[in-house]
Amino acid sequence: YTLHQKRGCIACALRLSDTRLSCLLQCLHEKAALAGWLMRPLDTLVLRSLALLLDVRLGAADSLSDAVSWALCRHSWRKDCRTLAYALLLKSSDTSDAELFRIALQTNSQSTIVSTLAFLLSCEAGATLKDAQQAIVLKLLKESSSSIPYMDGALLQILGGILHCD
Repeated sequence: YTLHQKRGCIACALRLSDTRLSCLLQCLHEKAALAGWLMRPLDTLVLRSLALLLDVRLGAADSLSDAVSWALCRHSWRKDCRTLAYALLLKSSDTSDAELFRIALQTNSQSTIVSTLAFLLSCEAGATLKDAQQAIVLKLLKESSSSIPYMDGALLQILGGILHCD
């Protein structure tokens, strides 16, 4: 299917006439936030919709959430669309960078932590998780984490999250 057809199917399921990516993501985000992120079928619908929009195909060992977060990290959507997609992925009703940062560091998925931080820090993700980890560390070395208000004092937490250690 073409991207336009995929968007059309999702818009139809959401009862929208507008198939623009930003409208689809906004509607998904509003519905998920309204439901309180508790409904399992809605959670699956959100993940599958993001996977479809990002053209994610699962490998044998991948989880859908990890595959979506990694694809999102490397995708070229506009910043507002990527922010909404990360809010959906992290189940956050707040789309602020500070809230996405806070929630990302609390997840158990290393790829979600790394991809979210790479997005928030505007790092080049590279081809592998290790490339993204290195890009994040280099970015943090170049810029003081205190220059980003919501990251002030969180350097050890960031390194622990991306290296998956306490």
